[in-house]
Amino acid sequence: MKTLLTALFLVAGLAVFPAAAESPVVVDVPFAFYAGDRLMPAGEYVLGPLGDSTFDTLLMAAASGDRLIVGNIFTTASRKKVGTRVVFNKYPGERYFLAQTWVEGEPLGREMRKSQRERQVVTTTLITSLKPETVTLLARVK
Repeated sequence: MKTLLTALFLVAGLAVFPAAAESPVVVDVPFAFYAGDRLMPAGEYVLGPLGDSTFDTLLMAAASGDRLIVGNIFTTASRKKVGTRVVFNKYPGERYFLAQTWVEGEPLGREMRKSQRERQVVTTTLITSLKPETVTLLARVK
């Protein structure tokens, strides 16, 4: 009985989290970037949840109608940050990777899983002792 109650509590608790970071955001990205292993051109993008899924983000290029699903997880900020924003990891050689999305007023953000390409870049960056930068772009809720 205790196991059943624990399981029900966990399921009920998880049902609350998806509602926390569901608003799509619109961002104008002035540089080419990787979303997963795919290189995306500069332009305006809409990033948001794919249906009722709690672990995938729909990335859509507004100009071309191109769509891409990028794996992600919910995350919390280590300190209070203000504003709707999209965060990229920038590595030497002007290589940008989509890293996080945040919507102002929502307690959880979405953090993208590192793709195979980004993991390779991280390994190379660590060998050369160059620290990656974080680039944050302001976005708006759609």
